[in-house]
Amino acid sequence: MNLQDFRRSYAAAFEEALLEEFSEQDATSIHPSIRYSLTNGGKRLRPFFILAIVQAFGGDPKSAFSLAKAIEYIHCYSLIHDDLPAMDDDDYRRGKPSNHKAFDEATAILAGDALQAKAFEVISQDNNLAAESRVSLLAQLAQAAGDQGMVAGQMKDIIYEGQKVSLSQLKALYDQKTGALIRFSLQAPLELVQVSDQTKFEMASFAQAYALAFQIQNDLQEVLWTDEERGKHAHSDQELAKNTYPALLGLEAAQEALAGEIKGCEEILSRLEEVMDTTLIRDFLDYLKV
Repeated sequence: MNLQDFRRSYAAAFEEALLEEFSEQDATSIHPSIRYSLTNGGKRLRPFFILAIVQAFGGDPKSAFSLAKAIEYIHCYSLIHDDLPAMDDDDYRRGKPSNHKAFDEATAILAGDALQAKAFEVISQDNNLAAESRVSLLAQLAQAAGDQGMVAGQMKDIIYEGQKVSLSQLKALYDQKTGALIRFSLQAPLELVQVSDQTKFEMASFAQAYALAFQIQNDLQEVLWTDEERGKHAHSDQELAKNTYPALLGLEAAQEALAGEIKGCEEILSRLEEVMDTTLIRDFLDYLKV
């Protein structure tokens, strides 16, 4: 099964599950704001990574729905907060007004707060997961999203604005800001299947390479893609004087760096072919091409 067919098989059920936590009925609650951002498109890369990893090791993807919902809630909350005037100050997200523009800043902040809390709630209440697995997954998600993960990377991003950083500093920023949630999406579902320690090591290496490649590609989008293709105002990182691979290394070297990380991913998947079906994960590499 290729990635397109896999998405088609589970997309509708996952979208329904994603929204079932937030009722349409109470217009006075925070739910309209949450549903607005949850239904604003996106590739669902992180949740479908989780579902695909479980499938690749012979498990039932639906058994990972709670975990997949949780990572999408965290990702969505981070985007709502990223767009706020105090952060990246973006008026549009995927071609539609950002949450704080469609509603207001206070509502957007609360929507993000609620999504973050809901992520931990859905994992903690999933009785299909063993108690030990729930505790482990909650700890992993907290680490990926918190002061040693995504939040730490966002703080570095703010501090580094207008400063010239080294390549190692930029990699460390990316490792936390973007990489932490992607690594979680690729490694956490291993809790739901039986794999060896060596396989866990290889998957950790793949997750590291893929996460960096993902952010380099995102940097290149700022330079190579139009507003319409990106669904937001282009070159905003340049205007905010943020550090990116093209800004630091130049366009050609950034493209070479991306190609190097993709090659590394392919080599790791070749070693994993004996223990998993790599078809879906290889398809995810196509997303990284610019």
